[in-house]
Amino acid sequence: MSIVLPRILRAFDLYVGDNNYAGTCEKIKLPKNAPKFEVLNAGGLSRPLKVQTGYEDDWDMTFSTKGLDFDILLAGNCAIDGVPIMVKGSIGEGDSCTEHSFKAYFWGQISDADGGDLSINELSTTDVTLACARIQYFLDEKEIYFEDTMNMIRRINGVDHLAERRKHLGRQ
Repeated sequence: MSIVLPRILRAFDLYVGDNNYAGTCEKIKLPKNAPKFEVLNAGGLSRPLKVQTGYEDDWDMTFSTKGLDFDILLAGNCAIDGVPIMVKGSIGEGDSCTEHSFKAYFWGQISDADGGDLSINELSTTDVTLACARIQYFLDEKEIYFEDTMNMIRRINGVDHLAERRKHLGRQ
């Protein structure tokens, strides 16, 4: 039996539109993909049972940059998927020198942009929250996840989990 060590993000660049925030972006928080459950406690069951009823509505991507950046603070768009964000990274295997390319794409609206506290001769931190409408992840150039909520598409490792639902609704 082999031991699996965690993968580690070795380096990354963050792009908001055409602007590269290499050297200023400190951290990124990927959106939660949290199912929503309700407890079913009906006759015939020996105990309460949790049943998935959909997904939680918190599907936000957040990131922090060093310094005051008015482009980010003012980046807004009327379109629900109008702000494109891309992350390019290199992920290292914990037990070897092997590294893998990682790309993540996010489309949404900036729901919160906090320029933080400003002090003379100190770097401020800008915290940004993107309310996602579409997300796409690639590992070594292979798409591993794509979800587009408006078009009802959810592909995981090439399998569209909502294709049958779209077919039932007449959305080919």
